[in-house]
Amino acid sequence: MPGCPPKSAAAKKAAGNPGKRPIKDNVAPAVAGPQPPAWVASRPKALEQWHALAPEMLARKTLTLFDVNAFGRYCLAMAMFLESVVLLEKHGMVNVNIKTGMSSKSAALNAFLDLSGDLRSTDAPFGFSPVSRNKLFTSEGDEGLSPREKELRALEGGA
Repeated sequence: MPGCPPKSAAAKKAAGNPGKRPIKDNVAPAVAGPQPPAWVASRPKALEQWHALAPEMLARKTLTLFDVNAFGRYCLAMAMFLESVVLLEKHGMVNVNIKTGMSSKSAALNAFLDLSGDLRSTDAPFGFSPVSRNKLFTSEGDEGLSPREKELRALEGGA
């Protein structure tokens, strides 16, 4: 049977170093996450999205080296979406043809709607919506459920 777990360097220092041995600073180095691809890094708004979300995703372990391109696509789509919002506010939702008087959707509105759909499909794998986040994180937490609860969840399509 193993002994007590080792104390941290801070705990040893707080106790006055009773063993009088040199204290190793056992602080783990910060884990750097994957870097954004060049095509994200070259676009300031997309890079801003990357730096805003990546730390939290690394902490939740939803961003790995394998996810870099998919997450980069999300950041790029979000940056373009935010630009389309500005264009929509500037140019409006409807274009009116002066000669015929007919109205049609503006290009800004079309871009906004297209990018909204793109974001809806790209945000789910990363848990950016409440439903996808619930699915992503509750499927890992089945160990606390009874066998009957697991069976019911499986029948309902939750696992």
